[in-house]
Amino acid sequence: MCGIFGASAVDNVIPQLMTGLGDLEYRGYDSAGLGALKNGRIVRRRAQGPLASLAQLLETEPLSAGTAIGHTRWATHGEPRRHNAHPHATARVAVVHNGIVENHAELRAELEAKGAQFRSDTDSEVVAWLLDRELAGGAPPLRALRRVLPRLRGSYALGIVCAGYDERVFAARRGSPLAVARAGRAAWLASDAEALGRVAHEMVLLEDGQLAELRPGKVRVFEESLQEIEPCWRRIETSGGVLDRGQHATFTHKEIYEQPEILEQALAEFRADLAAGRAARWCGPLWRAKRIVAVACGTSYYAAQTARTWLERVAQIPVDLELGSEFQTRQPILAEGTVALLVSQSGETADTLAALRYLRSREVPTVALVNVHASTMAMEADAVLSCRAGREVGVASTKAFTAQLFALAAASIAIRKLRGNASPTELDELLATLSRVPDAVRGAIELEDSCASVGRKLAKAQQVIYLGRGASYPLALEGALKLKELSYVHAEGFAAGELKHGPLALIERGTPVIVVAPSDATFNKTLSNVREVIARGGEPVLVGDPHTASIAKRDGLPCIATPAIDSLWAPLVMAVPLQMLAYHAACEGDRDVDRPRNLAKSVTVE
Repeated sequence: MCGIFGASAVDNVIPQLMTGLGDLEYRGYDSAGLGALKNGRIVRRRAQGPLASLAQLLETEPLSAGTAIGHTRWATHGEPRRHNAHPHATARVAVVHNGIVENHAELRAELEAKGAQFRSDTDSEVVAWLLDRELAGGAPPLRALRRVLPRLRGSYALGIVCAGYDERVFAARRGSPLAVARAGRAAWLASDAEALGRVAHEMVLLEDGQLAELRPGKVRVFEESLQEIEPCWRRIETSGGVLDRGQHATFTHKEIYEQPEILEQALAEFRADLAAGRAARWCGPLWRAKRIVAVACGTSYYAAQTARTWLERVAQIPVDLELGSEFQTRQPILAEGTVALLVSQSGETADTLAALRYLRSREVPTVALVNVHASTMAMEADAVLSCRAGREVGVASTKAFTAQLFALAAASIAIRKLRGNASPTELDELLATLSRVPDAVRGAIELEDSCASVGRKLAKAQQVIYLGRGASYPLALEGALKLKELSYVHAEGFAAGELKHGPLALIERGTPVIVVAPSDATFNKTLSNVREVIARGGEPVLVGDPHTASIAKRDGLPCIATPAIDSLWAPLVMAVPLQMLAYHAACEGDRDVDRPRNLAKSVTVE
């Protein structure tokens, strides 16, 4: 969830480190810092707040170095304060750390008893002091690391510089992503492989337990035993220049607007693959499953929950849905013939990754749907599906959500084709209706003015209720999550049929109620729930299609009507106005839309 960027080079790397940290700031923006080697000594610059604060500090206290490590922090242990900013350092060593040291309290007590003088409230500082003791005893850095790492419980991605070891950066990884790269007279380190695209063309994604030593233009990789190994070099799929808002005020707004094009490109690929007999590219071994267990967290969980309708109705495979954070605790029964589907935008989500490893230990085939192919889940799963969204900077997922939905819709059709239990006419109809989605999404984006008007009202509400039935229920949950994430307005999503079983008590005069109501088989029942809301003084706003709009007009109800689309695929289209509502509520409340408080883009610790 934090960002690491480091380098060992002949020339000054501070400008590149600041650019790299800027690319990673969506992973953490509570504080930022640099640690560099100057004439064999460690020099630091740290600042509370966003990376811009560190940039301002560098104007008054310039720094130039060929060997340096940098960090943008998302606070876990210790408040967002300068003294808690990374790197943490002693006179001998400076460390940047992503992850959590679970046994930090006992290690801290031990080290303080031996004279260590801690200056932060973080768990990460124990790593610096443990290394300091080993270095003080004469151990070279790699040997010191080998002795320290087994003492750390939890997860880590570490970037380290040591006094007296100019032109060297050391790295280690367990449970948190870390990649190294080389180019010309420089070697680079980053917690996000894509961020290395500005400075290199190939990289190594370190595996758990591996260590690395970076020197100008050279990277060495070691096993835990310090036996050197030949690393597996991979081409970096994306390069610099991706972080451009264009004419949009925020990345989130830009990413909402990118959705039609992303879906259009994915659709073209899907059609071509179906025609060429490559349907398995879109579903992997899922088509052989007797049962699918889908595991995800947050927005990805709601994507999987939505897709359960498609996988059961179209692919005709029963689906169990599991929260990544609860999966191992529950220890579910995994029957023979089960195939696991793990959904994660980053491919690094800690709870989902832990579930993947648990499933593999139980010999369950695993399929990862990710947006980042250079990710741990992509490396460890038996098969990888891509949601093809491109890099998403806004912390609250928008385009990645609809891209996940499309990938899962396509998977359901691909499975149906591969299992041979549908006629060509049925498959053609499914593909034809899905093919209308990109244009319908484009039409939904044109409703921004209407969404903005409603969103501004939501910003002033004490609470907002979202309702939906069937596949619209998880969409209601996602809409409520978006409003909470972006605007900080309390919102809850409910299955509309559950309204009378408790949630109706929340409705009082003036309560905004967003009702996801496409004209599907559940529409009339949902409309009955709308009348129950009105009877209690609630103020419903319907999100639906032209038929929904005609009923709303008849009853004098406000409605945001997206273009007509087959109700099966309606969630792909109706996700857009829900994103717009949350976006404009946040703008009305003067929130930092791209970087909501307390949140990070990728949750890499449990």
